[in-house]
Parts: sequence; C-alpha cells; structure tokens
Amino acid sequence: VVLLLLSCFVFRCSSYEFCAMIDATESGGTSGYVSMSIADGVGRYSLYLDISSTPLPLDAGGRVCNVTQGLTYHIHSYWNNIATNSAGLSVCGTSTSGAGNHYDPHLACGPSSQAQTQSQATFYSPSTFLASPLCPTLGRTSALGYAYACNSANYNAGLYDQCELGDLSGKFGKLYPMKGSSIIKRTSVDFTPPYAMNYLETSKLAETWASIVVHCGQTYPVANTARIVCAKFLPMACPSAPTTSPSLAPQSAFTMMPQPSSAMMPQSRRPTKRISKRPSRSLTSV
Repeated sequence: VVLLLLSCFVFRCSSYEFCAMIDATESGGTSGYVSMSIADGVGRYSLYLDISSTPLPLDAGGRVCNVTQGLTYHIHSYWNNIATNSAGLSVCGTSTSGAGNHYDPHLACGPSSQAQTQSQATFYSPSTFLASPLCPTLGRTSALGYAYACNSANYNAGLYDQCELGDLSGKFGKLYPMKGSSIIKRTSVDFTPPYAMNYLETSKLAETWASIVVHCGQTYPVANTARIVCAKFLPMACPSAPTTSPSLAPQSAFTMMPQPSSAMMPQSRRPTKRISKRPSRSLTSV
C-alpha cells in the first residue's frame, strides 16, 4: 500500500477504482457489484444486481416491496459495525448506524442527507462550533419549506448543485429489472462523483463516504424506502466488472450531457466555506 501511495504521488495518478461486491451469502440472497472509477473529476459506474433470491422488505401495510416501481440507490457515509463487506435489510442500518445516510458534502440537503441529522461537531473542531446538524442550521429541511429538487432532468440540464453527490438514483433515475428478468444493469457517467480523498475519511474537517445502499423505491399504495442490500466500497477494481470503461451511450433513465462551462453553471446555493478544493491525489490507485 505504501509503495502504491508513493508511486501515485510521483506519477500524479489521476484515476481511482472502487468496488462494492455483493455476496449472496452475506446479503441474504442478492449478488452483484457496483464498480466506480473516478478520473479527472468524472465518475463512471457499472452496476449489476441479481435480485432473483433477494428478500424484500414489507411496507406499512404488510405488502412486499414492489420492484416494478423501481429501486433507489445512493452512496452512503459509513460502514460501521457490519462484520462483512455486504449485507441485507436491517443489517444495513439506519441514519445513525450501519451505512448511515447519504454522502452530501455540498449540502444539497435531501431528506436523507447525512447532514440532516449528524452534528456539525463531528465535522469541525473544536466541538463547540455549531452543535446542530448543518442542513437544519441552513434552513434546508422540509419542515422549513425547503424542497430538495434532485432529479435526472435537473441533473442533465447541468443543475448539479440540486443533487447530493451520493444521490445516484436522483441523478440517473431508479433501477429497474430487465424485462422478464430479475437482473438489473446500469452504466452511467457522473460529473459530480464523490471526492476520492473523502473515502473512509476520518478528519473532522470533511465528510466521508464508504458504501452503496439499494432501497425499495415503491411509492404506491404507500411509500416503502426500506434498505434492501448494501455493500462497502473497497479501493480496487471489481473482478466481475467489464475490463473497459462503461459505455457512454445514453441509458433509459439517463441522457449524458456535455459538461457545461463555468459560464453555464448556475449560481451555487452552497455555502462557500463548506466547498473545499479537490485534494491532491494520494489515495491508493489501481
């Protein structure tokens, strides 16, 4: 690891590979992977899930999650107290355990942003600095009239600041099984991927990311957003992933747009003191 870090420093590595492998035994039935590469500020994802034996969570009325209404998926902040590298259902935790909530360093503040519930004392030192969570402090909660506006239409229009960095289904749309199948496949290109140096970050001056979580996306007859499966990202290429980069062809729920120039970018809502420069690349690179 030390040699890789040194070589990356010397040769100025610009590409990082991460893999979340989902093992059927660990997760209770789901198998697959989520591959993520980050190069020069652009992320590329390749996802494959086999949900043929996946145990599905029940909604409030006792109905099994209706996967035909889609699944949502996000990059989450943590991987705490989970003994394996993948898991299912309640083992994936809550906002305060397991995988935590959504990675959101720019404070787009969706209802499941980690910054909705986590004390700012976690991110800043000394701990006396603003003891309440960041999103409520900024007035970015539904109770205060704030509307989280992340969707694929806004993302494709270049309104990147509308989305949490970890809200993949917000950016690219829900996941759906292939017709007549229990297999889910998705490739996508992300102009606002996670910061590679925030991976398993322990500093109080930055937010962290660690895992992928797939949720039920049912909205009718009652909403069901329960966690179905989750996996920890590891700093490696996925063994089962394609050897070439994911296709840049538009997906059914995602049309790739050219990266807008700075003149095209909307005025950011984000507090400037929270936007840090992308750190120098010193993470293990593949």
